[in-house]
Amino acid sequence: MSGLAKICSVSRTPIVTALRDLVDRGLAEHRQNKGYFLTRDGRDAEAQFSEGSRPSEDYLALTQLVQDLGDGGTTSAMDLVTALGITRARALTLLERGASEGWLNKSAGHNWIIQLGITSEADYMRFYRFRETIEPAALREPDYQADMAELDRLRAVQMRLLDGEYRTIAAVDLFEINRELHETIVAWSGNRFYLDALKRSNDLRRLIEYSKVLETRKIDTFAAEHIEILETIASGEIAKAEQLVLMHLQSARKTKT
Repeated sequence: MSGLAKICSVSRTPIVTALRDLVDRGLAEHRQNKGYFLTRDGRDAEAQFSEGSRPSEDYLALTQLVQDLGDGGTTSAMDLVTALGITRARALTLLERGASEGWLNKSAGHNWIIQLGITSEADYMRFYRFRETIEPAALREPDYQADMAELDRLRAVQMRLLDGEYRTIAAVDLFEINRELHETIVAWSGNRFYLDALKRSNDLRRLIEYSKVLETRKIDTFAAEHIEILETIASGEIAKAEQLVLMHLQSARKTKT
């Protein structure tokens, strides 16, 4: 994935998202500990992507199923075959995706243990207070330096959201878009400890975020705040950007908890 990220001049996050989308469409498969492999040729991919990008229904059904089962619960490939009406191979692909996203863990035998991470509103509030500590701190790093090509790309994505694109994408996609933005801003600090901590905490909140339904005006507000943060970083006003990040996270916490 690092090679693809370098070729495309992007971070790993959009590469991972694109590869998972290929799996959802049956154009690729994920082999545990080996990586992603194409299962069909590029002409099939072109035809399918012309239909628009949305997460698969069985993936969304799985995320709802594990939330219903709860933290510490178990499921298996055969459970998914029965519950979702899919093949065993597809069930294993979905389970491996859950493991790669941090909310499933393979146990002995055929079972997979559910690890939701954030299981209450109190946990969710603590998570945001944690972010309010580490994300502004990342901007105080002495070697902080934004990648302007990345910044321009992130800003363009947020502009499209502000123009109404969010109406045609699922919560899964919105989560990935905003996750990438925040992780990239932290990555520019050059401090991998901040970035690793943020990535791990984002994995823990993934499923609870899918269930958060935001009002249109809040999505508009968050996109506008993201753009302001990026433009402030681009202008070199890092101290001001630090304060904007903090205020943005505080606003998000109050909105979502």
